[in-house]
Amino acid sequence: MLQDNMDFCLVAPTTAPWQGELNDERRDDVEMPEHAISISEDECEALYGMTVPDKIDGRRVYKLLYYDAAPRSERIAALFASLRCWEG
Repeated sequence: MLQDNMDFCLVAPTTAPWQGELNDERRDDVEMPEHAISISEDECEALYGMTVPDKIDGRRVYKLLYYDAAPRSERIAALFASLRCWEG
């Protein structure tokens, strides 16, 4: 598809090594208000998304990075709750 200059969108698994690297490199960038995408009518819930230019075999490509902060926030809250139990 790259050789034929075709436009295409390919979903990459989150287990792909380059995907994890991209997520780690751009997490702080993607979590900015300008990258918020509202997912509810009251706009209280949001995903984050941004386009990241890159090259594959010398050809320009755009990687679309999406990030959902809710699972991370839930894990942090659970960790803090667990730590409070051990404080007592």
